[in-house]
Amino acid sequence: MLKPGQRFGFHNLRHSLATFLINKEQDTNTVQGLLRHANVSTTLGLYAQSVNASMVEAQEAMLKAILRNGSNAVN
Repeated sequence: MLKPGQRFGFHNLRHSLATFLINKEQDTNTVQGLLRHANVSTTLGLYAQSVNASMVEAQEAMLKAILRNGSNAVN
């Protein structure tokens, strides 16, 4: 999760990819290979984040609002 003042960049996408694939029950060794980690513990311990149903719901609601309203979504 981004902290106030923290920038979003390519590295954040790597974390998102790992989290998404692990939560979609992809093979951990495959995810490790995609991220080019030498050790699967790096992939699981540092990159993949746990996600619960309420977090997914909130993300989906925000995405729908952005897609529906464009730049006025959060106003």
